[in-house]
Amino acid sequence: MNDEFEERLTQISAKIDQLRTSTGKDRRELLDTLFRSVHSLKAAAHANGLNDLAARAHEFEDLLHGIRTGRTSLDELTDFD
Repeated sequence: MNDEFEERLTQISAKIDQLRTSTGKDRRELLDTLFRSVHSLKAAAHANGLNDLAARAHEFEDLLHGIRTGRTSLDELTDFD
């Protein structure tokens, strides 16, 4: 994987860590930012033929959407490996 994707993954991991310790409005803003970051990663991975990464990003988007809508607990948030 190239440096661009490594940097994106590092940023996503940092946002996940921040989200776990945030509360209230900050939590919602971080969740929205994280969702957009994962969505952008998915698009870039798909455009570069990294189908496994794109699929994993899609799964993670689904998890984040569940958290955003209250169907899933933040406790279910895993690291994005």
